[in-house]
Amino acid sequence: MKTTPSISRADPSLPYERWWRCLFNESEDAQLVYASDGSIKEANRAAIRLLGLSGREDALPNLYQMLTSTAAARVAALLQQHVGSQVTLPAVALMVEGQISLLADLQITPLGQGFSLVTIRDATRRWRMESHVQRLVTAMDATPDVVFLTDVEFRLVFVNPSFLRDTGYSIEEALGRPADFLRAAGQEEQWKACREKVRAGKEWQGEFVNVRNDGSTYLAAVSMAPIFDRKGGFLGCVSFERDITQMRRVQQELQRESAFVRSIVNSLDAALYATDRQFRLLHFNEGWKRLPAEHGGLRWDRPPRVGDILLDFVPDPLRQSELRRSFQEVLQSGVCREYRWAGPQGRHWHVRLSPWLMNDQIEGVLYLVTDQTSLHQLQEQLAQAQKVEVIGALAAGVAHDFNNLLQVIGNEVDIVRQQAGEDARAALARMEEAITQATGLLQQLLSFSRPTDNQETVVDFNAVLQEAALLFHRSSGRHVECRLQPAAVPLPVRLERSRAHQLLLNLCVNAQDAMPQGGVLSLSNTPVTLSTLQQERVAASSAQEWLRCTVRDTGSGIAPEHLPHIFEPFYTTKKDGKGTGLGLAIVQNIVNQAGGFIEVESVPQQGTAFHIYLPLQRLPAPARPLADNAAPIKKSASCRVLIVEDNDFLRESTRLVFEAVGCQTRTVTSAKEALNWLQSERFDVLYADQHLGGMTGLQLMEQALALSPSLFGVLVSGDWTPVERQQLKRFPQVVCLQKPFDLKNTVIHLLQQWQSAGADADRSPPRLV
Repeated sequence: MKTTPSISRADPSLPYERWWRCLFNESEDAQLVYASDGSIKEANRAAIRLLGLSGREDALPNLYQMLTSTAAARVAALLQQHVGSQVTLPAVALMVEGQISLLADLQITPLGQGFSLVTIRDATRRWRMESHVQRLVTAMDATPDVVFLTDVEFRLVFVNPSFLRDTGYSIEEALGRPADFLRAAGQEEQWKACREKVRAGKEWQGEFVNVRNDGSTYLAAVSMAPIFDRKGGFLGCVSFERDITQMRRVQQELQRESAFVRSIVNSLDAALYATDRQFRLLHFNEGWKRLPAEHGGLRWDRPPRVGDILLDFVPDPLRQSELRRSFQEVLQSGVCREYRWAGPQGRHWHVRLSPWLMNDQIEGVLYLVTDQTSLHQLQEQLAQAQKVEVIGALAAGVAHDFNNLLQVIGNEVDIVRQQAGEDARAALARMEEAITQATGLLQQLLSFSRPTDNQETVVDFNAVLQEAALLFHRSSGRHVECRLQPAAVPLPVRLERSRAHQLLLNLCVNAQDAMPQGGVLSLSNTPVTLSTLQQERVAASSAQEWLRCTVRDTGSGIAPEHLPHIFEPFYTTKKDGKGTGLGLAIVQNIVNQAGGFIEVESVPQQGTAFHIYLPLQRLPAPARPLADNAAPIKKSASCRVLIVEDNDFLRESTRLVFEAVGCQTRTVTSAKEALNWLQSERFDVLYADQHLGGMTGLQLMEQALALSPSLFGVLVSGDWTPVERQQLKRFPQVVCLQKPFDLKNTVIHLLQQWQSAGADADRSPPRLV
C-alpha cells in the first residue's frame, strides 16, 4: 500500500529552521512545498496572495488540480523520473476554480523524501512582451519593405528578409556596416542631413538611390526614425525603405498620359467645361481664352474657377431654363443634346451637351462650345454657289436656244447676201458684226455658268482685259467710270480664260465697293522686267518677260492694320452680309497657280492699286481661218446630206445653205428618224446637232458609223463639255463645230474635204475642229 510521504516539522526554535521559515515566508516569489501525490504541504504569503489560498494546510488544494492536464502530466513525469536537479517549466497555465488564473514559470526543486519546492513566478507580462516582440518580428519578416536597425554610429544591427531580397546582401555582409554603404555616390550631403535630423530626435523622410550587391541601383522611399532608451538616450534608428522604381515609372507614365490628354483637350478649337451632377465646374480647358467673353450662351466677366455653377453664367433667363432642362435630360438618359446659337458680332456657336461617364456611371455633363462662324459662312457660300449653279444651268439652257437663233440669223444673212444688192451689203455686214459680238458675250457668260476642264491655254491678256471690262460694265452701276489701257503689243499668258475673267472681275467688284459715291476704275496692261528683289521673290530669271496688270481705284483705300491680312480667307472689313472675305483669297490663288504674284499699294481715302505680275508666254501660231473666197466647188448632186436638227428655223436655214452649194438634202427632227433613213438610203454626210431629244449627237454618230463606216460626220453644239471633247477623239472622221459659225464658208470647206477624201478612197477624211 502506497503511503503519502510526510514532512517532519523541525523544531522551530532551531536557528536554521527559523532562517529557512523566514526566507520561505518573506520571498517575493510564490513558493509551495508539495508531496509526490500533488498535495500542498506549505504555502508562503506570496503564494497565498497570488493563488488566493486560505493558508490552512487542510484547505490547500492539490497542485495537480491547479494545473492544466498537460502541465500536470509533465510535473508528475518529472517526479516519477526522480530528477534530482532543479527543473524550470516555462509559461505554465495555473487554474483557480476551474479557470486559468495566470501564466507562470514553475521552478521545481527536489527537497528529498518525496517532497519538492515549487517557485511560481508570474510570466504574464513577460509572455505578453515576448508575444508582442514575436508579432513585431513576424511583421518585420512579412513586410515587403526593407527594415533595418542601427546603433548610435548608424551601423546595421538588424535586417529583415526583405533587406536581403531587395539589396542582395547576406546578413553577414550587412550587419556591422555603416548604413550609407547602401547609398549611391553623390548623396553624401543628403545622408549627412538625414543623420543630423535623426540624431536630433526627429523623423526624416525622403528618397535615396540605393545600390544593390550586383551594382544595380533603384530608387527608394525612406523613412528613418530615432530609437531611445528609457532615460531618453539615443540608441540608434530604424529605417523603413521601399523600392519605388516601378511606382515612379508608373507615375511618370500616368503624368505623361495626363499631359498628353491635357494637351489634346487644350488644343481643341473649342471651350470644354466639365460639371458634376449639380452643374458645378470640375474641369475646363484653355479654349475659353481663345473665345470672346460671351460664347455658346455663356458670359464670363472673370476667368472660370473650379466650383462655379455653370448655369450662373448664362445671362439669358430663358436660355438658362432651357439649358437646365437639357442638363437634366442628359443626366437621366445619357443622350447627347446639341444646339446652334447666334451670338453678338455675327458669331455662330455650336453647343454639345454630353454625359460624363466614370465606370459606366454618369457623373456629370460635358459642355462643349465650338465657334462655327466660318462654317456658317461656308454654308452661306455653298447656298450662294448652288444658286449660281442653278442660274448657270438655266443660262446654259437659254444659251443653247440663243445659239440656235444666232445660227439661224447668220444662215439667213448668208442667203440674203446672195440675193441682195450693194445697198444692202453694208447693213448685212453690220448684222454679222452684231452676231459676232453677241457670240463673244454669250461665250463669256457660259464660261462662268459651266464647269471648266481646267485646261490652261495661252491667251492674250489684252483681250481678257477688254472682255472682263465689258462684263463688269454691263453688271455694275453707272456711277463708276471705267478706263482701259491695254498694251500696244500682245501679252500672251498661260491661264484658263474663265479663271482670268474671275481674277479681274473680283478686283473690279472690290474696287466698286470701295467707291460707293462713284469714282474712276483703271485697268492697264504693261510688259515689264522684274527688279532684282522681285526676281528673288519668285525665283525667276532675268531673261523672263513679265506682264503687269494694274487694277486701280480712287476709293477709300485699305487701312495699314488690315493690309497684311487682306488675302486671308474669310477676312473682310465689309459690313455683315456685304462680303465673305473669299474674293481676294481666290485672286491670290489664281495668280499663284499661274506662277505670278501680287503687289498692293493703298493710301486711306486716296485709293488702292493691285499690281498683278504674270509670266509671258509665246503666242501659238494663229489658226488658219476659213477663207471667204474659198475655191468654188463644183455643183453636183452626188453629195447627199442628212440633216438632223430639232429646231425648225435652224433646220430649214441649214438645208437652204447646203442646197445652195449643190447638195441633195434630207432633213429629219430626231435621231431615231435619222437611223431609219440611214438603213434605207445612202448618204455621204451626216450633219447633226449634239443636243437632240432622246439621244445625243455623239450617240447618233456612233450608231450611224456602225451602219455606214464611210460616212462623213459633222456635229454642231453651242457648248462642248470636257467629257464630250474627250469622247470625240474616238471618231477621227467626225468634225465638231461650235455655234454660231459662218455656215456657208464652213459648208464649202467641209465639202472640199469630202471631195478630197473621195478622190483618194484609201485616205480617211481630215478632221476639222
